[in-house]
Amino acid sequence: AEAAAVASGAAHWLGEGQAPAAPPVEKIVFSAFEDTRTEQPVPDWAHSSFSAMVLEYMASLNQRPEQPLFREHEFDSLIATLALCCDVALPGAPLGKASEQVQHRLGEVKEMLYSLMGTHFHQSSEVRLPPRGAAVASWFQTATRHLLDVARLLGLDGDVGNGAMVFLPEPRELFSGSIFAAMYIAGAHEAWEMTLPEGEASWHWEGLMRQLTDLRNEVLWCGALQRWRTDLLSSLKPKTVAWPSAEQLSVETKKSGANLDELPIDEHRERILKHIETHRVTCIQGDTGCGKSTRVPVFVMEDYFERRKSGEISESEKFMVLCTQPRRIACISLANRVASCLEENVGNSIGYKISGDSCVRPGRTKLVYVTTGYLLQVLVNNPEQIKNYTHLVLDEVHERDVDTDLLSLVIKLQMSSYDFKLVIMSATLQGDLFTRYFSDKKIKTLSVGVKRYPVEIVYIEQLLDRYGGRYSNYGDNRIDAIKGYQAQFAGQAQKVMRDAERVFGTGGEEAQGWEEEVKQPTKGEFDDSSSDEESGSGEDFEPLAPQVAPIKRKRKEVVANMMRGLEVLVYELVLRVAQPGEGILVFLPGIGEISSLMEVLMPLENPEQQANLTFRPGLERPDCFFKVFALHSMIPKDEMEGTVFDPPAADTVHVILASNIAESSLTIPKIRVVIDFGLRRQLVYDKSRHMSCLKTAWVSQASAKQRQGRTGRVFEGICIRLFTKQFYENYMVEFDPPEMSTAPLEKLYVNVKHLSSKLPEYQVTPAEKRRRTPKELLMLTAQPPEMANIESSIEVLEQLGALTDGTEEAQLTVLGYLMMSVPLDVQLCRIVIFGAVLGLPCEGIVCAAAASVQDPFTLPSHLIMKDPKEYAEACRRSFETRKYFDHGHWS
Repeated sequence: AEAAAVASGAAHWLGEGQAPAAPPVEKIVFSAFEDTRTEQPVPDWAHSSFSAMVLEYMASLNQRPEQPLFREHEFDSLIATLALCCDVALPGAPLGKASEQVQHRLGEVKEMLYSLMGTHFHQSSEVRLPPRGAAVASWFQTATRHLLDVARLLGLDGDVGNGAMVFLPEPRELFSGSIFAAMYIAGAHEAWEMTLPEGEASWHWEGLMRQLTDLRNEVLWCGALQRWRTDLLSSLKPKTVAWPSAEQLSVETKKSGANLDELPIDEHRERILKHIETHRVTCIQGDTGCGKSTRVPVFVMEDYFERRKSGEISESEKFMVLCTQPRRIACISLANRVASCLEENVGNSIGYKISGDSCVRPGRTKLVYVTTGYLLQVLVNNPEQIKNYTHLVLDEVHERDVDTDLLSLVIKLQMSSYDFKLVIMSATLQGDLFTRYFSDKKIKTLSVGVKRYPVEIVYIEQLLDRYGGRYSNYGDNRIDAIKGYQAQFAGQAQKVMRDAERVFGTGGEEAQGWEEEVKQPTKGEFDDSSSDEESGSGEDFEPLAPQVAPIKRKRKEVVANMMRGLEVLVYELVLRVAQPGEGILVFLPGIGEISSLMEVLMPLENPEQQANLTFRPGLERPDCFFKVFALHSMIPKDEMEGTVFDPPAADTVHVILASNIAESSLTIPKIRVVIDFGLRRQLVYDKSRHMSCLKTAWVSQASAKQRQGRTGRVFEGICIRLFTKQFYENYMVEFDPPEMSTAPLEKLYVNVKHLSSKLPEYQVTPAEKRRRTPKELLMLTAQPPEMANIESSIEVLEQLGALTDGTEEAQLTVLGYLMMSVPLDVQLCRIVIFGAVLGLPCEGIVCAAAASVQDPFTLPSHLIMKDPKEYAEACRRSFETRKYFDHGHWS
């Protein structure tokens, strides 16, 4: 308490700015503890049991003014779990005073519980740990983690000559997910809080419940544990243990059921609907996880049904909501999620449409999730299709790819001809760019809520202090007391952290190779409609005018690649942050890096592979199960739906390795930790090969925030960024540049050329009416490309035969129409055309497909082929194919 008071005063003193170089708070707290320590012998009662400390803290949570938090059977389940998991040799262990015979018998009970849980209770079983049980486990583990931090900070485990004040165990010595799940399920069954399946399987589950209940009671009614429990509860303050009454439990159950799916955006429902009703364009901005993608389209649909039921609108009135998503998997997962919240199956009122797959019922489906590319192709070929929709919701508009910008153009041009409502949504909107683009009137952006739970951001230079035991010189007893997830990192992991601080630079030490780049003032995209005060006037500008972008510092030497040793660091971090019943999401640039990291992490899933590790981890493997998954567009959709999006079991940690496919519009359940490499694959134009290719690049700050938003949804989260804070703030761009400004425009021009022939004529002058030219259409995009790039693309298309000539009046040839239909560059489309002309269509298609990738003989991936025999056979075929096409030269 004295240390805490000193620390509080020190924090206030530091806040006033009176000391430019003040010592860290940890040192102040430890110094205060040293000052209050005496030389008198430590009394016996002070050699406390850490497990008792944790239970005392958990019991104190029942002193809440509104009502107690824990039920008695839940508290007893924690006591039974501690009794079975805690080593009897530890000071103050619950079973430390039990006889050897009792200890041996309870060891047998522990093995029987492991066997029952592993055989009958798993992710696909009919009976699983209730969500309430998972919440209790999470509370206990969070409390344990924080109390360990406080105890180590105060040096309570330091030996001052009379033994440690408190012997601090490692977290896995106090808790086992399987044991707790068994104890909780049995206790909930006894308290009539578990619903068992009916029918033929009911007798099977009843028998299992009897076994679990008998084993649980055998542990709880053990004489030594009963005495330990009595002593613990009698040592607490009066009225600490106040179990909730039946009336309180009833109220809590009703309240939790009503708020089960409550999201921050729900409180803005009426404001959103009123704005949509009174405005043509609505712009919504809210942090990731606030519920934009799942709630806003449903708000609109529910409002329609309510108004139709009240008679405000007729049943024959047209209604259809279309919500765009940047990726296929986001469409499918969102449709499934929204349908489950409405307690219906996909294909009724909720559906989806993607290229090659759809799940809608004509006349019944009122809300459809579609990919941006799918809707774009529909409208490019038939712009009048937009008349079938009453509401268009453009989600994740911050992803400025070519399809999104072109779709925005098509919608903008159709707004004058068709009456529909437009809703724009994103977590990181770029100012009022889109509101000014879609509407001539000034529209205020609706802010609809922050994250449900806070997220702690940890940069790579902070990892040693946060997880790796890097302390100042507080004394030898501090260094000897380092345990648990404050143990030292493996040598390779420590090296890569030092290398990262040198390469990226930190706040205290400037990295080499930085050079300043001051961006020149740029004319706003819509300066013609802006006032002089907002947009400036030509060359007369002040150095600090609003239109001058902030100074950024460039670091050319930082190559966008994964540093050697980061896989080992991730392995070490997983050991330290893993909590049973929760998930860890790792963002990587592509399938190659995902495969490499999965090879390193597989010993976590299969302990028999521990011998294959090429390094010595700083911590032992936690006492829980691990499952490692991959989330990538190459992974079959059915496999991802059945595994990644299922919540982890109470004794299992999910580790998901994902590309930027999981960056937005996806909710992976129970993600506690996000590990971000800060890299992504970007489509760029390779001038040497005259075609587009994927290149590794650093993400923008907006993308990093999107990744951070994958946690903090159901509980507090942690985002670990494997780059420095200085690199993030001074090097990474704030927003991703529009793909239209960097990508080749040949395919874009062909699409716009075809679109120009489908759009209706517009009134140029009172006497002239004509269609817009492709150049005019491109100039109407949110951030138009350079005119020189457009001219260059037209010249290339003419030379290669996709256009009849190089004028605006040119027509598309067969090659031009083929470019619209297949995902190939114009040069590769020519191969397909010439193959058909020469009577070799199959050979032309094979050559074009092979030339569109860097390696046409990419080895099979075990991420896709789970069967070892199938995977081995695919590798053999790949090897023989390489040998055959190389004519045995082994080049």
